[in-house]
Amino acid sequence: NHEQTSRLEASRTLTNATFLEQGSVTLQPWGLKVYGTQFCWPCKGINPYWDQIEADTDVLVTHGPALGYVDGDVGCPALLQQIQKVRPRLVVSGHIHGAHGLADGKGRASGTRFVNAAICGTGYKAAWDPLVVQLDLSSPQLAPCSVAPPLHVGIWVAPVLSFCAIAG
Repeated sequence: NHEQTSRLEASRTLTNATFLEQGSVTLQPWGLKVYGTQFCWPCKGINPYWDQIEADTDVLVTHGPALGYVDGDVGCPALLQQIQKVRPRLVVSGHIHGAHGLADGKGRASGTRFVNAAICGTGYKAAWDPLVVQLDLSSPQLAPCSVAPPLHVGIWVAPVLSFCAIAG
């Protein structure tokens, strides 16, 4: 989040997790690359942080949503342009609390599922249930979808992104 203590809080609270801020981690043995961005306000022009998103990113985690996808009509157009270039399978954001939900990309964003994982409603009290998304790891070209075993990753996306791999 954008609070000044978020990095310190995350490192103290999540001792067995990787904090991503303009960086990535690849989950093995699947080769699933997760990239987490720096906090940024929506911008209409060029954003140098978005240009750093790695081209082979499978899952993109941002604070705010891209324009037009679970964003309450206030998402970032520059982020959407970068998503259309990189074409990750999943984009997870929050920030716009009332826009909680899922959406599938269209046009140049097709093949990407967008998730707004915000769980707070008014007064910063929990108002939404967590969302679960499953990615088919047997076919990297497919958009995120619910799949049956033998292999899938379940992603619990609220309030903290976490991964659970299951082999069937």
